[in-house]
Amino acid sequence: MGPVRPADLTAAGVTEREIRSVVRSGAWVRLRPGLFVTAAGLAETEAAGRRHELDAPAVATALARPSAALSHGTAARCGICRYPLGCHLRCG
Repeated sequence: MGPVRPADLTAAGVTEREIRSVVRSGAWVRLRPGLFVTAAGLAETEAAGRRHELDAPAVATALARPSAALSHGTAARCGICRYPLGCHLRCG
């Protein structure tokens, strides 16, 4: 499960009490205020060195602006941006 907002969870039928309970149990982690991710998903992503794949979209989502976007190296690392053959990306 990628980052999910409480509003999305409640729309799916999960109560606020259930959300608090699952977070308290450690099964879900608060990635950012108003965004949760499973503890297992976070651990797997961190172990693979891909934490940015959760953090960058989470920050864009937390901004709650239609104009918020990921660009350049961040978009490329998150798999959002596809570069044409022969184009080079320099990170760092």
